[in-house]
Amino acid sequence: ENLTNNIPSSSSLPIFDYSSLRPAGSVIKGFGGTSQGFEPLKHLHESLINLFNLELSTQKNRKNDNGHEDKENIYLSERGIVDIMNLIGRCVVSSNVRRTAEIAFGFLPGESPSNGDKFN
Repeated sequence: ENLTNNIPSSSSLPIFDYSSLRPAGSVIKGFGGTSQGFEPLKHLHESLINLFNLELSTQKNRKNDNGHEDKENIYLSERGIVDIMNLIGRCVVSSNVRRTAEIAFGFLPGESPSNGDKFN
């Protein structure tokens, strides 16, 4: 789906209220560990905004199939997708109690699967 249809302009980004989140240093009951507060989530939000802005800026001169500048079809790159996964994982493990693991399969930019290539 078209990336530009789903990202609001920077002037219309939602304002997130972090004040209701557990304060840093609070004990997490039932699960153990201590809260890192709102900072990891705020950092995730800021990092996602920066990532989307970078994705948009690097694709501004992208050409469509007819060789014209494609202003309507800007897509999240493969690297952008993996970066989002890593940012979320970093936020989740910020309390040092939870763990995360991920794997991403795909082809590098400019590569494409040849006939018969399969992921095993």
